[in-house]
Amino acid sequence: MEVNDIACDMLGYTREELLQKTLYDITAVDNEDIKKRIKEVIALGEKTHESKHLTKEGDIIPLEISARSFLYKGRQTMISVGRDIRERQQLEQEILNISERERQRIGRDMHDDLGQMLTGIGMIARNLANKLKANGLPAAEEVLDIANMVKEADEHARSLARGLVSVNVE
Repeated sequence: MEVNDIACDMLGYTREELLQKTLYDITAVDNEDIKKRIKEVIALGEKTHESKHLTKEGDIIPLEISARSFLYKGRQTMISVGRDIRERQQLEQEILNISERERQRIGRDMHDDLGQMLTGIGMIARNLANKLKANGLPAAEEVLDIANMVKEADEHARSLARGLVSVNVE
């Protein structure tokens, strides 16, 4: 029934051109999905969802659509407001990328730094246990227990690190 100038500018149509289009013409979503969303808006009275709209040139613009259903002159009518979410999606992707890089860094640090430290401590403790045992001192078993616990901690840290660092399939 009506479109605003922002929608015309965003999609690249004149007002007259856009008023001749249907939702199916300007949406890069499966027709069954469009029908489902329309039914949901009518059933719920209002709904917000993400969609992809086509520009006149064929580019796809992701939009957040807030739609409301109401009766107008006895006829079921919907009003929709679309908000361009390209910038939001770029920011979300950047956050995911930063999170992934940080996760990988933590995994590498755990594997390289912490793993090496624990291996070194375990070797020193095992060596000390051997010296104590060679001298017949009773603390040898306790130091060997410490060495074994350090080895378990090292294996656990390496296992955690493997879970944090993704495998490069190439």
